[in-house]
Amino acid sequence: MKDVTIQEIQSSTFTELNVRQDKGEPYFIRLHDSVVKNLERRLASGEEKPGLLIGSFEAANLTISVEDFEPAANIEERIRTWTPRAGSRQHVVGCYWPHARAEFALDP
Repeated sequence: MKDVTIQEIQSSTFTELNVRQDKGEPYFIRLHDSVVKNLERRLASGEEKPGLLIGSFEAANLTISVEDFEPAANIEERIRTWTPRAGSRQHVVGCYWPHARAEFALDP
């Protein structure tokens, strides 16, 4: 069984999700507000292209930080060819698929 709790961090620009599993150590997903706002803008404009989630890993406190995204028509190909900018510590940390149909909504 997996439990996810959402912890609002009031003075920061991200929301941190605490993910717990039956086995292994719990970990955190830090979702930056700018990523959410920019994804919402793309959805509102009608764009439903999937893409990559770009961010970093903090091994010391088991945190995956989602700091940016990159739309990509072919996700598998883009994962294989993606390279970080020079000097960047960012990696592909996941992917997303927009779903803008009216029958889907998250609870407030």
